[in-house]
Amino acid sequence: MAGELQATFPTGATLYAVLRNGAGAVWNGSSFDATPTAGEWTTYDIALAEDGTTGLYRGTMPAVASGAYGVSIHKQAGGSPATTDPVIGTIRVLWSGAADSEDRLARSAGQIVPGTVDTTAFTPTATQFEADDITEATSTHYVDRLVLWVSGALAGQVTGVTAYSLSSGRGRFTVEAMTEAPADNDTFVLV
Repeated sequence: MAGELQATFPTGATLYAVLRNGAGAVWNGSSFDATPTAGEWTTYDIALAEDGTTGLYRGTMPAVASGAYGVSIHKQAGGSPATTDPVIGTIRVLWSGAADSEDRLARSAGQIVPGTVDTTAFTPTATQFEADDITEATSTHYVDRLVLWVSGALAGQVTGVTAYSLSSGRGRFTVEAMTEAPADNDTFVLV
């Protein structure tokens, strides 16, 4: 994930952020420096890149612990960051401690498997059903996953997969007892 630190400023500038923890120590790229000095200023900058020529600048929040942080945004005047660079803004960041939380969510969402009940060759029960759009050949592949029903009479119910097999080209699921059997074309997701 990137772009957690943001600033708006006229296009074409070179901007950077300086991150401070609650004690006032400054992030130096690997840890917080409790005694910042002008000579180390170039280690404190977090580059903010402009999105095209939009005037929107973004930088990546370092992998730091959750908490409240102060961020000053600076306009670089010379060839490298300096203590004399003007501050153009300050922000307070309440950080969750997960720099890649959106990335983690996207990756986990990529593991969600959609399915549709098929009654062509099997009559569903409150503990078994088949899906013609899930054709994983590995027996027990989906065991211990959860089935979340998204349509039909079971919509909103969640049950656990206790057994899985491929039967005549359709995924057959055995699950913990549901309130009723699903109907043909009811949809679900495996999480």
